[in-house]
Parts: sequence; C-alpha cells; structure tokens
Amino acid sequence: MIGRDGTIWFTDPDFQRAAAAGGCDKTRVYRVGTGGEVSVVDDSIANPNGIALSPDGNTLYVSGGGEKGLLRAYSLVDGQPGSHRDLVTDAVIPDGLMVDCLGNIYLTEHTRQRVRVLSPEGQALATIKVDANVTNAAFGGPERRTLFLTGAGAVWSVQLDVAGLPY
Repeated sequence: MIGRDGTIWFTDPDFQRAAAAGGCDKTRVYRVGTGGEVSVVDDSIANPNGIALSPDGNTLYVSGGGEKGLLRAYSLVDGQPGSHRDLVTDAVIPDGLMVDCLGNIYLTEHTRQRVRVLSPEGQALATIKVDANVTNAAFGGPERRTLFLTGAGAVWSVQLDVAGLPY
C-alpha cells in the first residue's frame, strides 16, 4: 500500500514459510518512509495480512491474527503511526481488506466465507456472503463501483452504489 506522500506500508505474514524456508523470525507490519528508511509498525499481530489506508490518509488499517483475528486501526500523524485501537476482535482468519470512498472497510474472512462491511469506527454495516473461502477484495470497473472478491479458485463481483479507493 502506498500513501499519497509516497510512504509504503506492507505486511509480512508467514503463510508460505514452509515452502520458502528462512526469512523473518516474526511476522510484522512495516513502513518504508519516503527517504527509504524501514521501520516496524507492529510485531504483535500473528500473520498480519490485509492493509489499507483511510480516504484522508490519516488511518492505517491492518487485519490478521488467524482464528482469533482482528482489524486494527493506527492513527497516522505526519505519516508516522501513533496510537492504535482494535475495531474488530472476533474475525476468523481475516485476509484482505479494502476501503471505499466513504471510509467504509471491507474485511474478508477466509473460512467464514464472507466480507464484513464496517464503518470507520468498526460498526457492522453489512455482510456479503460467498459460497467458498474468500481471500481478497479489490475495487474495479469503470467507476470503481465493482467489488471483486477472490478465493477457492473463483472470482466474484458485486456491484455497489459506492466507489472504492484505488490501491
């Protein structure tokens, strides 16, 4: 995920560690500043995976945690992470996530075969169910009003009344 100021944010889960031995000893959320400096944002989330920014760029969202998953929001001040709060603490294998232009969050939950739509404060707004494990979400189409979902060798599309943010 690249912020408007050029800061790069990424997660490093270890889902493929058995297939590619080595690598980092701990899963983390990272920040690469505009000058190239790398820092750890958080190393307390097991397998952080989904990552997105709010429309105004002042909040970083990260999902992860496996069976006892969460959605965490970090305040950003001048491009630096500050305090954080957990918006969701009952997610089951949260995977990808996206944000729409209103700031609503689309959190995929792999084995629950759904996408939870949440307000920026973490309030449940809607649920999108699919018929298989879901892994990721992205907005596309001519006006970014199509939510594309992937998982279990399938791609689903859902037409929405709201546009998503580009990633």
